Amino acid sequence: MSSSELSIVRPRAWSMRTEIHGGDDVMAVLSGAKSFGRKAVATVGDRTFVLSTGGKRALTTRMRESGRMDDAW
Repeated sequence: MSSSELSIVRPRAWSMRTEIHGGDDVMAVLSGAKSFGRKAVATVGDRTFVLSTGGKRALTTRMRESGRMDDAW
């Protein structure tokens, strides 16, 4: 694997934890509280982001840095 390639790894089949690897290093971790929940937490380095989905007529997705009220993008 070259240094620019990333791989997505789920350490345990039934776990909601997913890791993004760059070589042997864990670059980011994505985890959900429940298997069918609407929120997930992403940890990238020392930053933590909360991803959420919702909406009745149109599905929306938001990504915020933990502890902040404004969207990250």
